[in-house]
Amino acid sequence: MDRELIEYIPQILQNTEEYKAILNDGEQEQVNILWQEITNTLNNQFVQSANEAGISRYEKMLNIVPNTYDTLDARKSRILTRWYDPIAYTMETLKDKLTALCGEGNYSINADFTNYSMTITASLPLSGQVRELEKMLMELIPANIVVTIVNNLVRDVQNDMYQGTVITENKIYTIEQEEVE
Repeated sequence: MDRELIEYIPQILQNTEEYKAILNDGEQEQVNILWQEITNTLNNQFVQSANEAGISRYEKMLNIVPNTYDTLDARKSRILTRWYDPIAYTMETLKDKLTALCGEGNYSINADFTNYSMTITASLPLSGQVRELEKMLMELIPANIVVTIVNNLVRDVQNDMYQGTVITENKIYTIEQEEVE
């Protein structure tokens, strides 16, 4: 760490064995831990820079129960989606919320209000983002509009691709019991 306690005492005392022993051996480790905790606290004030503990606090405040397979980025995305909740439900609000969830330019909206339908095409690679999009749209879009969500995931595959086919044949047998006289 760049904050060495020995540098904070007068130059004449820096070379004495007593101060070296006290500051370097015992106190420096505690100060390093303190500075790390201060840094963590500062980072946890913002969702984008928060660590696991900070994200857990945000989830607790927003009553979000994380899935066990969620990554830290997926959890941050879910928090940002829930946190940013303006009151006015307009097309601009929808676009702002989609930008917060999907990123700038990673979605498209095809609205056909005469037929009461809307298609939202997005690219949501993180686990749980589609579920968050569905939840957000349930709150934003009026109930009389049918919403279709299309999630396009583009992956660059560098491996060989194998295809297989299975053909099965089924026969149906009916077993009936005859009455015996």
